Amino acid sequence: MKIVTNVISSDVDYNGDCDYAFVDISPIDAKSYLKYMDKAKELKSEIETLYCFQLFNYAVDYFCDHDAFDELGYEIVKSDDNLIICPEDYKLPKDTIQRTECAILRVCDDEISWNALIKHTGVKVSTCGIFRKVLEKIAKSS
Repeated sequence: MKIVTNVISSDVDYNGDCDYAFVDISPIDAKSYLKYMDKAKELKSEIETLYCFQLFNYAVDYFCDHDAFDELGYEIVKSDDNLIICPEDYKLPKDTIQRTECAILRVCDDEISWNALIKHTGVKVSTCGIFRKVLEKIAKSS
């Protein structure tokens, strides 16, 4: 499933043209993320102060707003999920993708999200969370 989320920047005045984040989550990916979430839940029961854990993961492309995206006619899953589901044939134009580094997958027991640094800056961009129920739906679509 091709998903777009909103992005939050650690600098209120600068986001490096990282307006949105794009991730293509296959059923196999979703099952892996769900296993990570189960592990987070298990660790949370053993370590009282654990909230989440992080892994290097470059699955997300951060991109700037562009006309082709605005004209997509995208389908919004649910407003409370803050996700946009793109058609399966959607391809993110390469000239809209922004350079990032130190990409991290943040795993909680009920959601995943990504963080990255805008290339050659100290500015961090973060995606909105993708909740367990969305990943379960993707995992079942195989």
